[in-house]
Amino acid sequence: MLLLVALLLQQTDTTLAVGPGSRLELSHFQGEIRVTAWERGALRVRVRGGDEAGLDVTVSGNRVSVRLRNRYGPPEGDLALQVPADMGLRISGRSGNIAIAGTRADVTVETVEGSISLQGGRGTISLSSVEGSIELADASGRMDIHAVDGDVTGRRLAGDLKVESVDGEVTLREIESANAEVNTVDGDIQYEGPLKAGGRYRLSSHDGDVTLVTPALDATVTLSTFSGGFESDFPVTVTRAELGKRMTFTQGSGSARVELESFDGDVRIRQAGRRP
Repeated sequence: MLLLVALLLQQTDTTLAVGPGSRLELSHFQGEIRVTAWERGALRVRVRGGDEAGLDVTVSGNRVSVRLRNRYGPPEGDLALQVPADMGLRISGRSGNIAIAGTRADVTVETVEGSISLQGGRGTISLSSVEGSIELADASGRMDIHAVDGDVTGRRLAGDLKVESVDGEVTLREIESANAEVNTVDGDIQYEGPLKAGGRYRLSSHDGDVTLVTPALDATVTLSTFSGGFESDFPVTVTRAELGKRMTFTQGSGSARVELESFDGDVRIRQAGRRP
């Protein structure tokens, strides 16, 4: 069954019922996108601004597609949506900030020019921005974050985590993960969270400091820095050292595996709750 709703209004407000397990696919050219979750089995879409803006809403099975269009050129306008909390989201934008709050489902967001803010999300989470910051909080599952020119901030995250940035700082706090990989070319990295038994952690920056903050250090640690220094709040004994300031040491049982690397920056291991 295919349902098509096409409206040509400069200010549009429409609501339609959606079933459990529905997925939203939203593609937008220019303008802000704001999505909030509610406990209703309905999707509400509101449009503000844009000359001759029109809204296409297509429902096919459990897939709901939303697209803004313009009769005379690229579509422009701000979108505000309310979605069921368990509705999967796939959102892409060309220019404009994207903010999502309260969802308990899979989320995929891609934008070229604009920031991304996600509060919530469960399952598979993928966030990508070419020019703009990315903020993620209160999420769990498998998280994949890519930023080219912008900072990445994460808080209260649980699950597998992969973060890649080219030109920006990465700050991750209150992280519960047994598999975390963080890479940036030009920026500092700060990761705060416990090290799980058998976990794997890799933090790498080419031109920035790398800081691991953890309540206890029970791990086999390999660290490398070419022109920076190394500091640790925990007493460590180096078991192997190589040219170029690459060294390995084991603390406790050494169950977790930690790799800390910076070519042109300092590497630090801090104890949570202790003043530097």
